[in-house]
Amino acid sequence: MGLNVEYQLIIFNGNDCSQLHTMRFKLLLFTIFLNLLSFNRAIAQSHIKDLTIEIYSDNDYYNILGPVTDKYYTNGLKVAINYTKTSPQNNFVSQLMFRFSNDSSKKISWALTQNMFTPTDITKDTVSAIDWPYSGALFLTYSLISSNAQKTICIKSDLQLGVLGPLSLVSETQIAYHGWLDFFPPKGWRTQIKNTPIVNYTVAIQPKLFANLNMELIGNFEVNVGTLMDQLRAGYQLKLGKLGDYSERKKTKTQIFLINTAQLGFVAYNSYLEGSIFEKTSQKNLDIEHTLLPSELNKIYFESTIGFDVMFKTCSFSYSQKYRTPQTKNTTSLLIGNFTLYLPI
Repeated sequence: MGLNVEYQLIIFNGNDCSQLHTMRFKLLLFTIFLNLLSFNRAIAQSHIKDLTIEIYSDNDYYNILGPVTDKYYTNGLKVAINYTKTSPQNNFVSQLMFRFSNDSSKKISWALTQNMFTPTDITKDTVSAIDWPYSGALFLTYSLISSNAQKTICIKSDLQLGVLGPLSLVSETQIAYHGWLDFFPPKGWRTQIKNTPIVNYTVAIQPKLFANLNMELIGNFEVNVGTLMDQLRAGYQLKLGKLGDYSERKKTKTQIFLINTAQLGFVAYNSYLEGSIFEKTSQKNLDIEHTLLPSELNKIYFESTIGFDVMFKTCSFSYSQKYRTPQTKNTTSLLIGNFTLYLPI
């Protein structure tokens, strides 16, 4: 069973507008909840194990090492269903994913993600020509992680389908969120990047470089191609602490460890900043749609995270602080906090 909800754009002023945005945002969350219940019933009789729900939240409001800024990448929310599939994958989507032929059980994820980006000052109804644009995306991601027989290397494939622009409901989300917290309302969403479809594909090779009961080091070599983002990334993930036997996660009651990641990336195209790949232009019209030119972007960037993770059986809670060097030539670096929760279903 699924639920389809049609949203109608209506323009109000004052309190009526705030109430409308709040109602639409609550309706979106209720729709997601009902569809997750439907998905759970549909897969109850499938050949699956380790079924969990993941709630992943980025926000500069969570910052510990820096101030609450409400700028650049200001909010990201992902709700995912993760599980391990033991039967063969023969559907069309699974055939698009990279996998090892000798991997009999593959890790699969279905996720709904909404990302939000704003300029430096959201209290103004205009945006500087060199500042970040208002933009946001809503997309569904199908992920498959396949490991070789020795479990020393895995390949992660992602397929993302969705929309960038007003249909992603990012303006309604921020207006509702600020209304609940009694924050100042954002005023420049009328200039956000126009609607454009998202079709993006990601492949990451992740070799296990070192592992024991107290340390795990995994490499990451990643390629993103599509209408949302074109980039290359390389880096590592380091875990230090009480890890136990990660391959036998259920048999280890408690795991507590520190996490550090680092990535060096090269961006060829970023629709969050440049707008639709189908409507490239060398001129701007800031009153209709604010975008940045490719020459205004920093093509090479560095990002890193530091945090902790506490796991008890199949439950997990983590917090991390993320840092990223400036993504444009006229803005500053980014700090944002993250909370992630895994719960068994």
